[in-house]
Amino acid sequence: MLIGGIIAGILLPWVLIAPTLPLLLILIKRNHANKTMVALAMLCVVAILSNIFLLMASGSGLQNSFLRVSFLAELLFTGILLKYCTDHLVLRYSIIASILIFGSVYITFTTLSPERSTWAISLIGVIMVFLISVMVLLSKMNKLDQNIILSPDFWFTGGIFFHFGLLSLLLFTGKNITDLDYHKHDDFSILYVVIFVIQFLFFATGVLMQKPWHKK
Repeated sequence: MLIGGIIAGILLPWVLIAPTLPLLLILIKRNHANKTMVALAMLCVVAILSNIFLLMASGSGLQNSFLRVSFLAELLFTGILLKYCTDHLVLRYSIIASILIFGSVYITFTTLSPERSTWAISLIGVIMVFLISVMVLLSKMNKLDQNIILSPDFWFTGGIFFHFGLLSLLLFTGKNITDLDYHKHDDFSILYVVIFVIQFLFFATGVLMQKPWHKK
C-alpha cells in the first residue's frame, strides 16, 4: 500500500500535465489551420477540464455524475480525432455514425437508470473506439508510398489504440469507470493514470512529427 501511495502521488499530477503537453506544442507550432490538430486540441482541453472537475468532486456525491459525463465527452472527442486521422470517406462516416449512436444510447441509459451500473455499456463504448482505431491504423498502412512512422496520424491513432485497448482489458476485470478515483491508491486508478499519460505522450510525439507546411 505504501509503494502504491508513492506511485499514485507521483502520477496523479500528470492527469493535468499530460494533456497540456500536446496542447502547448500545438500552440507553439501554430498548427491552427489543420483540422486534425484542432480536433486534438479540443480533446486535450476536454481532458484537462474533465480531470479538474473530477479532482474537485472526488469523494462527493457528484463524483459518479462527473465521471460519466467526462467519459462520454472524451469518447466523443476521441471519435472526432479518429475521423480526421483517416482519408477513407466510408470509414469517416462510419466513425461519426457509431459515436453518435453510442452517445445517444449512453445518455438514454444513464438518464433513465442513473443508479444502475454502467459497466456493460462503458465496456461496449471502449471496445468500439478500440476497434475504430484498429480500422484507422489499417487504412493508414495501405499507403505504401509514405513512412507510417513519420505520420502524425499514426501516433494519434496509436495513442488511442493503446489507451482504449488496455482500458478495455481493465474493464473486463469487472471494474467500472465510476470506480476511478484519483485520490484512491488502488491498482485500477493507478493503471488508468499510466495508460492515460502514455496516450498523451503518443499525441505529443505526433504533434512533433507534424511538418509546418503540411495542411489538411
